[in-house]
Amino acid sequence: MRHSEPFDNPSLRLSSVQATELRTRLRAGSVEELPNYLRERLELLRKALGNHPFTVGEAHQAFSVSRDLTYKILQELTEHGLLRRLGRGVYAIDDEKFAIQPAASLSEAIREACAALVSDGIRFFVTGLDMLLPFTQHLLVRYPHLVYVERGSGEWAKHTLVTRGYKVALDPGEEALELALDLAADEPFIIVRETTQFYGAEAGKAEPEKALVDLYFEVTRAGYPLSLSEMGRIFFHFLRHGHVNYSRLLHAARRRGLEAEMRRILKDLSAVLPIPDAFLEGAMEANERTTVIKEAVGGMLR
Repeated sequence: MRHSEPFDNPSLRLSSVQATELRTRLRAGSVEELPNYLRERLELLRKALGNHPFTVGEAHQAFSVSRDLTYKILQELTEHGLLRRLGRGVYAIDDEKFAIQPAASLSEAIREACAALVSDGIRFFVTGLDMLLPFTQHLLVRYPHLVYVERGSGEWAKHTLVTRGYKVALDPGEEALELALDLAADEPFIIVRETTQFYGAEAGKAEPEKALVDLYFEVTRAGYPLSLSEMGRIFFHFLRHGHVNYSRLLHAARRRGLEAEMRRILKDLSAVLPIPDAFLEGAMEANERTTVIKEAVGGMLR
């Protein structure tokens, strides 16, 4: 059965000002304020798909309207803050009460370091654990901060931070990092690495998906002092409770040469988490690292 298409009815069109006001009210207000055709479609999604991620095709089947209208309804619900876009053609109902937000603010120590870098005009972003602390299982009192700076400014950034009293290691290998950590004792410690890749970073902070990829790279390739088991637990809690953009996650992994490995981890975790099938297609690489991640999550759920 084909339903009427309210988007084609001029009498139902809102001015840009009215639309903005409506979106503002809806974000702060009740679903009851939605136009009937949107509220009904949202309820159809809840009944047919629950809180699991879904594709445009699945929404199309649930709505029983044209595919073009399906796209428009999904766009409207997203603009009203009731759906989240997880990637191209994949959405989820945006139930804030079930979501843990990534770190909104940085710790005092790393904030002061960022202020120093900004004052010297150094392009950088903070990544890794500083952006993922809400998803750690254990309270981490002390850990190395990860700061990536624009290629060619590593020595400059190191000098800036050292003069502010920080212990800093510039692009350390595993052995050098272990020694530097011992020497730093209980003082704030920053790992600085040079990069040309600023995808997924804005205003000096990495998006959580990029932070997860960067942390995984540091743990598995650069000797960052975090166990793979804990890395697995962070993966699980982030994918379970975070507002995950899977397209951004895989894109960040691709830029670091980790896409096949990351897709293997997603595939393994899809046995216990509702990860959209669209992000489980493609080359995968299973190895000792992905096996430890899988076993760590399995151990949590026993």
